[in-house]
Amino acid sequence: MGIKSVGWHCNDGNTASQRTAEKVGFELVKTLDRHYIVRPEWRHYAELGLRDFHNGEFHDCVEKYEVVFRLTNEAEDYIYHLAAMAAGKTGDLKKALTWLREATDRGWANHLYTESRVEFEPLRDFPEWETIIMIMKKNERTD
Repeated sequence: MGIKSVGWHCNDGNTASQRTAEKVGFELVKTLDRHYIVRPEWRHYAELGLRDFHNGEFHDCVEKYEVVFRLTNEAEDYIYHLAAMAAGKTGDLKKALTWLREATDRGWANHLYTESRVEFEPLRDFPEWETIIMIMKKNERTD
């Protein structure tokens, strides 16, 4: 009994894996639907926001994180940071600053990563930017 077929599965957003599969001769046969629910509800919306971010759907991402922040006060610093990045991509600089400040208030300390993100480039002109970066550096020293 020999091998009858060989398959390749990857997430629909994983274009690098899709290109690799095509380069070695695989062809798209079908797309599988995928459904999942994460609990608690706010965490589910956070996961949906992350998916939207990676798919470049920044307005949808911001909407998901607005739901998260209405549902809970337990969201971690990295969730606020990602939400701030999405808001920056949409041009909502006030929201980006608000969420970035909340990320720092919750302990976000990676100022080098934050300073490297193009999403935050327009925020550098705001006086609050330097304050936020100083708080991140302080958070880094206390970790």
